[in-house]
Amino acid sequence: MMKRFTVPCDFNGVKHPFHVYIGEPHPKKHP
Repeated sequence: MMKRFTVPCDFNGVKHPFHVYIGEPHPKKHP
């Protein structure tokens, strides 16, 4: 089960919504 969080990130003065997934990552899908 994954939980998605949307956090505002500031890139060079421009804010973008950044989606973060919290949970147990699949071993083959780990970045």
